[in-house]
Amino acid sequence: MSIHIVPLFTVFLRVAEIGPVVVGDVPAGFARRLTAIDGGHFTGERLSGRVITGNDSIVVRADGTAHLDVRCVLETDAGELIYMTYQGRRTQTTSPEDEYFRCIFQFETSSERLAWLNDIVGVGSGRREPDGPWYEVFEVA
Repeated sequence: MSIHIVPLFTVFLRVAEIGPVVVGDVPAGFARRLTAIDGGHFTGERLSGRVITGNDSIVVRADGTAHLDVRCVLETDAGELIYMTYQGRRTQTTSPEDEYFRCIFQFETSSERLAWLNDIVGVGSGRREPDGPWYEVFEVA
């Protein structure tokens, strides 16, 4: 059995201007922070549209590696809603080229046309920008 990846879309998640809410060091010994997502967009051959809302819950380990846990709502150009979640890791580096930024994506939708999203797993790589992250997302086939 082999695994193939098929391009799904590129997505940009705009972080809210209010900035992160820092909860601080939690009992597990990590620093937790929460960031609101207040927009963005996604583009691909099969899916395109806008990001409506979401939140990003990050736990940062003592070595600077971030554990990502994100939930957001996408709206396709046809008005279909998609609930997208992803978890991942992002290393803390001084150079974006050396950064490890990988995620696993899952989707939920009530759209009959997009029902196939309910049964797939996505993988992706990201990069940080001042106003929010960008991801290249692929379907694992």
